[in-house]
Amino acid sequence: MSAFLVFCTAEMSNETITAFQTQSTSARSAPESPWILQKTPSEGVHGPELTLPLPDPSFPTGFKDATPEALQKFMEENVIGRHAFPDYRGSIAWNEFVVLDSRSAEDNNTCVVYHRVQSMPDDSAGDEWDAEKLISEWRVWRVKFLMAWWLIAGLNNNDDVMLDVMEDEKDTYTDKDGVLQMPYMEHDEHEYPDLQNRVPWGPAP
Repeated sequence: MSAFLVFCTAEMSNETITAFQTQSTSARSAPESPWILQKTPSEGVHGPELTLPLPDPSFPTGFKDATPEALQKFMEENVIGRHAFPDYRGSIAWNEFVVLDSRSAEDNNTCVVYHRVQSMPDDSAGDEWDAEKLISEWRVWRVKFLMAWWLIAGLNNNDDVMLDVMEDEKDTYTDKDGVLQMPYMEHDEHEYPDLQNRVPWGPAP
């Protein structure tokens, strides 16, 4: 499994970053450190992964107020198409990343997941595949820290399956606050045997 870049578009307390790392890796099958914190645009993409306790008492970000387009451009110029990165033996995902934003800093509970979908133009033949004609679109979801790894790993592993799951409003739905809820995962007692206050299931079909 690849590691995923994390960007902070607001000043983030260590408390928030710690909450993100702790909650997002709390499932039994989650890896210990699936995230790489990208601190500035000028710093090359490199390891090691985000681990606790945090090495620095504070975290000034070089991506404050960065737009989605700026982050996507950073991915295109520094990650997509690359197979090796300093201080990291594994791969870093080309098509997904996470953003901790001003709302993350306020609620200590939610983040934003980006996923790049590629497709051929609508007028292409059914079996045509030409890399030069591919259209890229970044899709975006706000999700609880708790579910961030499940969502991003599912999209990375097989986005067709993950997007199909998200069509079932009983299993996944967007709540009134714009947060994608994933009850089918929160109610997995093997992965989360001690989880309190599991989100309710969505409406019956």
